[in-house]
Amino acid sequence: MKNKTKFIFLLSIFFPIFINAQLINEGGSIIVEPGTTLYVENDVQNTSGTIQLKSNSNLIVSGDFKNEIAATFDANANSTVKFIGAGDKNIKSGGDDFGIVIIEKTSGNNLTLLDPATVKTNLQFTSANYNKLIINSNDLTLESSATIANADNNHYIQADDGGMVFKKLTAIESFTYPIGDNDDYSPISVNSTAGTFNSNSNIGVNVVDLAHPNLYSETDAFISRYWNLEANDITNFAATLTGTYVDADINGVESDMVGANYNGTDWHFLNASSDIAANTVTGNINENGVAFTGMNFYGKMASIKAYLHGAYDAGVLTTELNSAGLLPLTSPYGSGESVAAIPTGDITDWIKIELRDPADPSNILKTYSKFLRNDGEIVELDGTSTPRFMDAPTDAFIAIRHRNHLGIRTNSSMDLISIPYQTHDFTTASTQAYGTNPMKEVVSGVWAMWGGNANGDEHVRAKQIFIPPSGPTIYSDRDYILNTVLGGDNTAQEDIYDPGDTNMDGHVRAKQIFIPGTGTIYSDRDFILNKVLIGDTNGQIDEQL
Repeated sequence: MKNKTKFIFLLSIFFPIFINAQLINEGGSIIVEPGTTLYVENDVQNTSGTIQLKSNSNLIVSGDFKNEIAATFDANANSTVKFIGAGDKNIKSGGDDFGIVIIEKTSGNNLTLLDPATVKTNLQFTSANYNKLIINSNDLTLESSATIANADNNHYIQADDGGMVFKKLTAIESFTYPIGDNDDYSPISVNSTAGTFNSNSNIGVNVVDLAHPNLYSETDAFISRYWNLEANDITNFAATLTGTYVDADINGVESDMVGANYNGTDWHFLNASSDIAANTVTGNINENGVAFTGMNFYGKMASIKAYLHGAYDAGVLTTELNSAGLLPLTSPYGSGESVAAIPTGDITDWIKIELRDPADPSNILKTYSKFLRNDGEIVELDGTSTPRFMDAPTDAFIAIRHRNHLGIRTNSSMDLISIPYQTHDFTTASTQAYGTNPMKEVVSGVWAMWGGNANGDEHVRAKQIFIPPSGPTIYSDRDYILNTVLGGDNTAQEDIYDPGDTNMDGHVRAKQIFIPGTGTIYSDRDFILNKVLIGDTNGQIDEQL
């Protein structure tokens, strides 16, 4: 049976007292005067009375510390509660604050919060042994002037079970939260760079030892760890975050990872970077609640819009290839993207995007396959999301290519990182694309990529031509349809997904035909001559990239 020392009266301590028993206060008042130490070799249980620690006083506890709601624990900001001894022990604040907390347990023994707690001045790890403060689902709050000392791989706050470590602040500051999970130390530094603060302002963090559940499906480099952050009572908040991960967190190519923050809707990559030598990821945030992790960098556009001449029909693009079941599930551009099914009925076709060097737009840095929707919007492979570009540069010229249309590109390099993300609409003017005569005006004021490039070169041409003295030969797109696709049969028809289907109706035909009960199937060769080259058999349209 444990020894118990009960207090039901006033005790003022002016000299060191050792209690080799439980200290149970049931209605009494215990006052530890300045410069005095109260040693308790077992538990401290403040059931209904008052324990007061005056300035520079000390309470040293080998067991649990439990301050019940009905009791009062009045700790001066410069008073100390020190936890020593063997065994895992518990702390219950009862809603009252601590001044200085020192954890000096024997090796492998930890302290666990049983309720939320606040430290006014300092939390210290002073043992050479392995000690953690485990907060579980409870919050630990540090007052604005509070500090944490001597945290490292063996001494940290375990904050991986829903509870957060909050730091109050009244102005811009940088603070490192020495947190980790059950097995690993993974601190996060929050350097606030902007905001309007008040007496209630605080920033809280915790960590989850898992890959974030909302990573993009194509992400192939990431850490299986993320930090949650919330900033309260701060307006116009901005900060730089730096999180430290462990080697076991690494998935994929570590050098492909940068800091990324998720705001509940999408991922952002402001000033994202990493230091693989230090196992850190860094990024900027300007929102009050985010999750932060390391993953592939993604450049983004809010909108890219382009029309295809061959599919344009009264303000929209046709979806006949889609409705006929002809769209392939794998990109025709050799970039490897594929889907289990075409996501929606409003997909017109696959489209290719090239990100080109901002210093030299002839240099292709990255290539991606996306879907082109019938409203002209280029979307992700889910059919709805705006374009994103994994492992992209932060800015680039954007070129759009299609398997039977001439390519186009932006006149200038586009910023792929700044929020709000940029938009580019190629359909509104010829000057929205680089070069001379880069697009076809399909109706007044509406522009589309030149169609008719059946053979996939850089020209649309009706007749083959050799340019003396040494070439090149520019081949006929009309001859490609007749000879390569239809085998020279002027009356043949192929219902296939092929660049020879220049009008994108799901049929490749040399001659127009009317089929009773079906309607007219138009000639793809005539589309080139009449719609693109306007009847000029010697005409030629050149790609502008």
